[in-house]
Amino acid sequence: MKGHGGNGSATSQHDSVERQGTRSPLPPSSTLSLLLLLLLQRSAPNPSHTMSSWLPYDLVSILPRSVPSVTTAPSKGSKAPALEGVTFDKPTLVAFVRHCGCPFAQKEVQLLGKAYKESGEKLQIIIVQHADQAAIDTWWKNIEGDKHVSSAKVIADPEHNVYASWGIGSLSFFGLFWPPSLYDLVVLARKEGIVNTTTKKGAWRFQNSGGFAVDGDGQVLWSKIARHPGDVCHYDEVAKEVFSSAAASS
Repeated sequence: MKGHGGNGSATSQHDSVERQGTRSPLPPSSTLSLLLLLLLQRSAPNPSHTMSSWLPYDLVSILPRSVPSVTTAPSKGSKAPALEGVTFDKPTLVAFVRHCGCPFAQKEVQLLGKAYKESGEKLQIIIVQHADQAAIDTWWKNIEGDKHVSSAKVIADPEHNVYASWGIGSLSFFGLFWPPSLYDLVVLARKEGIVNTTTKKGAWRFQNSGGFAVDGDGQVLWSKIARHPGDVCHYDEVAKEVFSSAAASS
């Protein structure tokens, strides 16, 4: 994995991305339940691994937070937005994955690895994750990221600026807890052994995911914004279809 911190640099790169006020995607009843949980979780064990100051990261990950305004996602045929440290000089898959610890994020890393290997290792793989570099490094090791795609460039975007500049916003309450997604979690666990791992610092479960295929001229060939957490991007299939078609027509 080629790490790339995106905290301060992403903020300066996307000055045009305005900050919104704190907004809660949770209904009032859930908010009241959370307040009760806050009181019950003050003495949770293993604080250095699972907690912020005194709240478990699992709980923090569903609390409201301030996020940037989201721009329109680049569509097919448009120019890909700039990514600091990235040059679109070869076929590229850009994956905005879910939080560190999410099974669907781990599954997409595996699919990216499959696409990379099936391309003869010719693809450029970019992964954007909304945590700081330390949390990402631990997550990447836990899911054996290098085993799947060691050449991937992983961009840390804890302020969510890069997500917003590519049109990746947040899920609604019902989008996050969409029943089919919960079923997909069970399927992943039973069939592939992919389960929730420790939620890392900075994780926000309402942050949506999505993916893009970009050619060697920086033009977007394919894009997808997830409708719910389990709406993963099948990057292996996308790479075969999109880049093969582009090569045939050139």
